[in-house]
Amino acid sequence: MLQIVGGHWNEHQKSEDVWKLKQMDSVNVETCAHYLAFAAEDIPEGATQYECAPPLREAHYRELLWKALMGGDIDMITIDHSPSTIDLKLLEEGDFLKAWGGISGIQVRLTRLCTQAITIVGLHVS
Repeated sequence: MLQIVGGHWNEHQKSEDVWKLKQMDSVNVETCAHYLAFAAEDIPEGATQYECAPPLREAHYRELLWKALMGGDIDMITIDHSPSTIDLKLLEEGDFLKAWGGISGIQVRLTRLCTQAITIVGLHVS
């Protein structure tokens, strides 16, 4: 069976659209850990180490992603790891349009994701 995995789910898709797609057995929905862990308004101006595509959204959309995940609309959390050397992130310029896309830091994502799960959705860890 061919399995279709779509692009990163972000604020542009409506839950109804995702639900219709999920009626097909070969469709899974994913989002990346950084969309669940970070919000646009928390990113300092010019902090190009957070440059990714699609870009990080506001906290409201992050909370909607958590709701969709906890409700079963999102099947998996992926990482979309796109490492680069620090010079490719152009930290001194702070220009998101020129900086290398993708968020490095796979080694800290699980910790950040768990912290957000506890903070945002009240997930209990025992």
